[in-house]
Amino acid sequence: FSGTVVGHFPWFYTYNYLLGFLSIMLLIWLCLKCFPKFWYLPIILLFTPSFNDIFYKFYGDKDMFFLWSFFLVLLLIPLLKNPTKQNNYFIYLLPIANLALYMREVQFILLIGLTVPYFLWWIFSVKKYRMETNQYYYSKTVRLYFILFIISGCIFLIQYFVFATFLGEESYYRAVSPKFTFYSRFLYSAKALFLYTISDPLIVLVLPILSVVTHVEYRKIKTNRYVLNSSFIRLPMIDSLAFASFSFFLFHVILGVYEISYLASGYPFAIIAITGYLSILAQHGTSERRFPRMRDVFYF
Repeated sequence: FSGTVVGHFPWFYTYNYLLGFLSIMLLIWLCLKCFPKFWYLPIILLFTPSFNDIFYKFYGDKDMFFLWSFFLVLLLIPLLKNPTKQNNYFIYLLPIANLALYMREVQFILLIGLTVPYFLWWIFSVKKYRMETNQYYYSKTVRLYFILFIISGCIFLIQYFVFATFLGEESYYRAVSPKFTFYSRFLYSAKALFLYTISDPLIVLVLPILSVVTHVEYRKIKTNRYVLNSSFIRLPMIDSLAFASFSFFLFHVILGVYEISYLASGYPFAIIAITGYLSILAQHGTSERRFPRMRDVFYF
């Protein structure tokens, strides 16, 4: 969009600057509302290779980055601030998600991945306690919208395979992965995994480590009902964000494709999940025991 409609210098860079600024401000505002102790963490995205790459090119995921940031604000602020009150902004989520969905092939992973932990929590958690802490979050209305997210992602996937079949060897998937033997597929995936680990450690390393540590601590304090209540409201949604962004990374590894900007769309999900996990750990004093505070790092 920015390369075709907005045009070239100077409007292109003005548009990129405003879009990048608005995206980061939306994520900071979301953290201020839901995780105020770590509101500054989205600023880290300014120094990631993916973010810098997409906002200085005529192509890339800059529009999707903004749309997913806006999507998360409308989704999370009402649910995390007051999970017992109806979210009137849900009606805007589907058009925003579908707009991002059709901008690049693999965006459906983020949308479908967001729903998987939600339904797992809903199925395996105790019904009485679930309704006490998350009355609206687990209501039929929210489940309906999450089902619509899955349907939207599946519809896009079906369309993509139908139209890509007509292109044959000229399709995008064949272009980026020309060889299909097991050995060549393994080499493509191993190379992608190595490169993503170097360029995107927040998603590849930090996010899964924090997720594991949080769930280990969560199991330890389950006997404390007050602490469990305060964490239980946020943890299912944070898990959904983490699963979506990490699945997005794994899908690129499985395809064996790498570009420094490919994971940019997953960063809004990842940074909010990281902020959420740190907030839960800080609530129980875990983050100060295991992770240094930012000002301590700067003092060092």
